[in-house]
Amino acid sequence: MNSRLIDALAVIGGVLFGVLAIWQFLLFVTFKDAQGYPDLWGGINYLWLSIGAAVVGCACAAGYILRHNTVEEIHISK
Repeated sequence: MNSRLIDALAVIGGVLFGVLAIWQFLLFVTFKDAQGYPDLWGGINYLWLSIGAAVVGCACAAGYILRHNTVEEIHISK
């Protein structure tokens, strides 16, 4: 695959999974039961989705950073 395509997919994936993680976490925090009272344990699935999306987003960001973490050596003989 093309290097730029892999970089673009890593950036887009990292941003999308980051947004998904924030959105799912907000759903977890604002979850209410049938009577309208806040119920954090009722929305536990939102928390797990948020954690999973955050892990995948961080993996995409780490993959992008590690691909570009190269040090160019300048030789004296050049």
